[in-house]
Amino acid sequence: MTRMFCVLGAAFIAASAAYATEKPMKLEAMPPKVQEAIRGEAAGATIKRTLVEVENGKTLYEAETVRDGRTRDFVVDAAGAVVEIEEEIDPASAPAPVKAAFEKAADGGRIGRLERVTRRGTVTAFEGSVVAKNGKKRSLAVKPDGTPTK
Repeated sequence: MTRMFCVLGAAFIAASAAYATEKPMKLEAMPPKVQEAIRGEAAGATIKRTLVEVENGKTLYEAETVRDGRTRDFVVDAAGAVVEIEEEIDPASAPAPVKAAFEKAADGGRIGRLERVTRRGTVTAFEGSVVAKNGKKRSLAVKPDGTPTK
């Protein structure tokens, strides 16, 4: 029995280490290449918050920004390369399959917030929320072809 708990405990610790843990970090405390990349990506926007996270053993830096009332969050690696961007978009500008998937999920209600997710320069997903006619809100994530991400 004790052996089983040791095995389960070790598995839990290993699984926990694989998930990202993020902490607030001032921009000025980040490496110079990261600061430069964040300032460049955030040009014309207000930086709301900056974070550091360790994901699968790699240190990544995140900036949450707002421009013209829309959010744009991005992740930069230690070398200063932008690895991911989550950018709020107008649902009307979404590709037709994405818009159709969100409208179907809304079930006669409305599409709430919608973000385009770009990883290493390629649009990989759209994430957002819908509010059904009955007022229930739910989250949704789809690929650019409108199929679920999971």
